[in-house]
Amino acid sequence: MRTLWVSESDTHGGNKFGLMNPAVELDEIDVGEDGEEEVVGTYTPTLTQAQKELWALRETNMTTLQSIAANYDKVIYSHNGDVTQGIKHPAALVSTRQADQISIAVSNMVPLMELPETKTVRFASGTEAHNFGQATSDILVEKLLSAMYPEKNIKVRNHGFATLEDGFTVDYGHHGPHPGTRSWLMGNVARFYLRDIMMNRIAAGLRPPDLVIRSHFHTPIWETLRYGGFTSHIVITPSMCMVDDHTLQAVRSPESVTCGMMAFDIYDGKLIDLYQYTKSFSMLQEEKL
Repeated sequence: MRTLWVSESDTHGGNKFGLMNPAVELDEIDVGEDGEEEVVGTYTPTLTQAQKELWALRETNMTTLQSIAANYDKVIYSHNGDVTQGIKHPAALVSTRQADQISIAVSNMVPLMELPETKTVRFASGTEAHNFGQATSDILVEKLLSAMYPEKNIKVRNHGFATLEDGFTVDYGHHGPHPGTRSWLMGNVARFYLRDIMMNRIAAGLRPPDLVIRSHFHTPIWETLRYGGFTSHIVITPSMCMVDDHTLQAVRSPESVTCGMMAFDIYDGKLIDLYQYTKSFSMLQEEKL
């Protein structure tokens, strides 16, 4: 049994610096002859340069997935949180209408849904500031996609724990460890976090997860830990969103941001390899004075 588990996160649909499908159509609202607001047509927002860069990266990644998907018995796609931008940080919104964020998020998922090998899709609920609270955007996106693709197994999980047919286990959720505050400290917190999970599971007489996927911090990390006769991996996924004002403050003026997706090659219950389909973008505004 060979499985490809593909994971993206932090697409922040509705953010001018987040992922946006150039084919998305949003409702255009105007006042009709009777004085009532009504939908008079659709329009496609103009992509920002950041969105053009992100969509080009997504298209490259989709071309890669399409070329290798047939080599696998099963392809699972998971979106690990923050499928929309929300309204807590509205400065960079594409539109002030909340429904538009859902439309953008759904449209962003279409290329993955159209991949014939993708049969199972999971959404991890994201941050309250970005999903309108209580996993609202995650649930709405799931319901709309389920209606569009009834043949696919699509669900939302606050904190998922999946056991594949070959026994390989994946613990996935949006929030987790910080990637690190200095280059020589990167991954340390993730290893401590993973060790704690492994120790707690073993103490309870349970097998630790083979793979732990976390997100939220927009920085890719991969660490492996052996403990108590078990081997587990932890990954922090990159984002599919550039740096807006809030992120600039939250991550303290990064020199660059790495965006993209990760894919896990799982064969007969073992993680064979991790594919990091990413690209780093400089955030520096260089000049000579």
